[in-house]
Amino acid sequence: MDTYCFKCNDHFNNINDLSDDEKSEKCQNLIKKLYEFKSIFTEEHLFKSDLFVLSSGSKKPSVDSSRYVYKIEKNSDGFLALRTGLYVGTLYYEKNEINIECDYEDDFLLHILDTETNVFVERNVSINNVKKSKKKRSLTSYITEYLFLSSLKRTKFIGLPQQYNVKKDQSFNVKGLINFTEYINKKHSLGGKIPQKIKTREFNQDIVDVICAALDSVSNIEFFEDLKSYISEIKKMSKYKKGTKISYLTVARAKKAKILENYIYSPFKKVLDYAEMVILKNNLIRDKNDNQKELTGYLVNVADLWEDYLTNLLINHFPDWEVYAQEKIILYDDTFFARSNKPDILMFKMNGSEIEKIVILDAKFKKMTFNPSGCDVDREDLFQIHSYTGYYNLKHPNKVVLSGLIYPTVKENDSGKSTSSKLYGLTDETDINFGVFTLFASTKNGVVTFEENEVRFINSIKQHIDD
Repeated sequence: MDTYCFKCNDHFNNINDLSDDEKSEKCQNLIKKLYEFKSIFTEEHLFKSDLFVLSSGSKKPSVDSSRYVYKIEKNSDGFLALRTGLYVGTLYYEKNEINIECDYEDDFLLHILDTETNVFVERNVSINNVKKSKKKRSLTSYITEYLFLSSLKRTKFIGLPQQYNVKKDQSFNVKGLINFTEYINKKHSLGGKIPQKIKTREFNQDIVDVICAALDSVSNIEFFEDLKSYISEIKKMSKYKKGTKISYLTVARAKKAKILENYIYSPFKKVLDYAEMVILKNNLIRDKNDNQKELTGYLVNVADLWEDYLTNLLINHFPDWEVYAQEKIILYDDTFFARSNKPDILMFKMNGSEIEKIVILDAKFKKMTFNPSGCDVDREDLFQIHSYTGYYNLKHPNKVVLSGLIYPTVKENDSGKSTSSKLYGLTDETDINFGVFTLFASTKNGVVTFEENEVRFINSIKQHIDD
């Protein structure tokens, strides 16, 4: 299988600046086949396909036909250029593996996942170093396994799902419910034994086997030292044999097991979803009909993860504020052209039942290089955040104290100011701070920690909202 790598969110790059790899005959042939399959693969196509989508756990995935996984265009030299959107992951097409990777440190994406899943892992080893020691492993392989292990860790204190089964037995001692009908009809052939039904509590074998099959193909268990005893317990109870393929029917039965309807065991639904991805990734499922779609694989919406990560970060660092994500607002509700929209992050400082301050923020997982021409900030994004600001300023006069856009970056700002103390930069306008805020997405090879970068970002927000 041939492997090709692309960076996510690269539609800002000039399509004429293709790498030699992208111009190679093999890569061009692949892009041509994808072009013939679909020249643009949007979210609408994505959620109708057989692709697995690892979306944010805090909200249902939304479908926006204007957003895409990939788009193919022809440049001025006649080469086909594959542009990617806000998804990272691995696609498989006609025995080709297409890896769409994040443009930041791999550990940064895992740090976001830590906050997203609320499972903070003490790592003695960097995923960047792990990847160097293993060949042909994409970041998404690690993400899928990481999410599987993270979700499994959350079930550690729940224990594996157990269900009650009724077994028929014949014994001289009464252990369960006596079957009097059978005893009367077969009294002479029972030899004095009493037929009975015994209620036993047993582990769901399908669930145990699916989890075990996924565990046997996971490579980054070194991140989860405290899971070793739990994993050992699972493997002891499993009938799955290492190196064999597990039946697709077993996976289907496990995911539909009635015991998962019990709210105590509901976290295992997510465990099994991720387990299936891990198993499929390693080609360990048999008896599955794969003739339905030509494009398969699994993707992560990093824009959603970025938004949720920032929301959780602000919740943790602003305990006196109410922080909301994707709060719906409706414009011109009583007209035929009514529109609804959702600011990414809204913050309210309350004084009893009264609103004291409002902060409006939009999370943008886009490249930020502080280009003096301003091209890093999309016009649409700039107009949109000002639209939100105007709405809340009219609805709650003199309460909005800050609005802005938040980007990840690996570059220090040496291009000048990134904030304004007046909305629109007008001196006679309401005192609303506006700015482009950034969170550094690198540890500079261990010189700083992600937590230190977060504190620096939080302080930049605080200085614009504190009196």
